[in-house]
Amino acid sequence: MYRVKVYSRDNLGWHWCNTAEVLKSACEGITWDLNRGLDFRKAKRMIQKELMEELKLSWKDWLNSWEITIDKGKRIIRVIDKEIYNGLSWGYIEAEIFYDERNERVKEFSQKAREFIQNSETFYIETDLARDHALYFLIEELKEKYNLEEINEVNKEFVEELISELETRISNYEFRDNVHTKACHNFEVESEDWGYSITDDKLEIWFTSINQPWSAEKETIMITYQPVSQEG
Repeated sequence: MYRVKVYSRDNLGWHWCNTAEVLKSACEGITWDLNRGLDFRKAKRMIQKELMEELKLSWKDWLNSWEITIDKGKRIIRVIDKEIYNGLSWGYIEAEIFYDERNERVKEFSQKAREFIQNSETFYIETDLARDHALYFLIEELKEKYNLEEINEVNKEFVEELISELETRISNYEFRDNVHTKACHNFEVESEDWGYSITDDKLEIWFTSINQPWSAEKETIMITYQPVSQEG
């Protein structure tokens, strides 16, 4: 199914929230039709019409500031406002309507992770999660539930519950807590990507923010059969 992500590329802070609300609403309004086979070119015209009406844009405004591109092969429509001013500098916001394969990805992750944890009764966990990351708090909650001061060594039950919670939160894009308004918070949550890798003795789940596409930094949860310090 098609979903929408809206985010700022240039750290525009509060100044992009109002336009982002309108942009997100216009794009979400078209996903229902796209899921039922609406042609991308018609979708593009419908989005443009709604944005011009809601934001009271003239043709000159539209041509100077806005851009809609279509990548039919990747099933993506991008809508960009290139002229947002935050009082100090100009930047832009972008909406992406994309075909979401999340359910398939989560299902695959769930199956492979559960196969992985059947191979041992004891596991070792290392995390590199920022303290504003929702999953940081999830792990803190599990530590409290299992009466653990640290999570270096945990049993299978702990890992099974962690994987189950990860499935739910990844499915709902519940990654990052922050102090933004409700509107901006929603965009921030949906601007996180995730992935995983599994080898013979290691399961790694990583998260990265698309608000900072220039950064390769990833926040990770790593689960192994033996302490990392003993590997190799």
